[in-house]
Amino acid sequence: MANQGRTEMATTGGAQAVTAERSEARPVLAPAVDVYETSDNLYIYADLPGVSDKDLELTFDEGVLTIEASQQIETPQGFELARAEFQPVDFQRSFRLREPVDESKIDARLKDGVLTLVLPKAKPSARRITVKTE
Repeated sequence: MANQGRTEMATTGGAQAVTAERSEARPVLAPAVDVYETSDNLYIYADLPGVSDKDLELTFDEGVLTIEASQQIETPQGFELARAEFQPVDFQRSFRLREPVDESKIDARLKDGVLTLVLPKAKPSARRITVKTE
């Protein structure tokens, strides 16, 4: 899903949010999110109504977490759509994280239209550097 159009940035908890609008047939919305922080983790809760896991893509690249998703509205079997006042949308939102996270331990779960992300903060690693003489 390519980004086009206006871009906005805002700081939210432990992350800087970047939202974008695209000009396509379907509207693109930034999902509403709550961001919480503890000493060990960042927690992001994103509202993605009507989205299934197969229509959800999460990426983490160079400190930027991106959520992209599409609503799929299906007409129940045996019914014919007579009038539609609801238009499916795409969702897109990116966060530039202010702290490094352990990418290998990011956990994502989708339940009842709410995406829950747990991003463990990277533990600072100290090591002793040996100095060689010549």
